Amino acid sequence: YWKSCRLQTGSGIYKTFGMNTHFIVKGLESPFSEEELLKLLKKQLSNFFNLIPEDEEVLESNQKIILEKLKIGISGVNNKYFFKNGNAYFSPLHSGQYLIYLYWFSHFCHKISNNIELSEKLYYLNKILHSCDIYPAVKLPEVFFLEHPLGTVLGRAEYGNNFFAMQGCTVGDNKKLE
Repeated sequence: YWKSCRLQTGSGIYKTFGMNTHFIVKGLESPFSEEELLKLLKKQLSNFFNLIPEDEEVLESNQKIILEKLKIGISGVNNKYFFKNGNAYFSPLHSGQYLIYLYWFSHFCHKISNNIELSEKLYYLNKILHSCDIYPAVKLPEVFFLEHPLGTVLGRAEYGNNFFAMQGCTVGDNKKLE
C-alpha cells in the first residue's frame, strides 16, 4: 500500500503527502498548510470562473472562520479518516471533507458576507467536483457527513446535528419552510 502520495505543484515541485502535516487551526491537522489550501481553492475557482480581486480578498479574510467551522464539523464525525494523532484531520484530497469545506465557504459568503456571486461560484465548484447539489442558502447543521456524495441533492429542509447521507439521496423541496 502507498504510504504517501505526490502532487505536482505549479512550480514543478512535488509535494509529498502522508508524512508531514500542518496545524491549519488549533486542533485541526492537514497535509496542506493554510496558504496551500487557499492557493488550491483560488486555482480551482479561477479554472472555471472569473475570480476577481474582491473574491480573493473575501476568501483570504474569512479562511480562518471557515477552518474553525470545519474543525467543529470534522471533530463530530466518527470516521477513521477524520482523525490523525488524536486531532481532527482535514484533507482536501478527501472528497467528503473538501465538500464540507466548500459548503461552509459558500454558505458563509451567502449568509454572512452577502457576496452572492462568490457563494454561487463556490456552490458550483462543489457541484462540479462532487456532483452534489447543496445550494448556499440551505442551512446544514454544524456536524454532518456525506459518504460518497455523488448525486446527492440537499434542499430546503430542517437538518438535525449529525446528519448523514449517502449517494443519490434527495432531501427537501422548493417550498418555503414555515
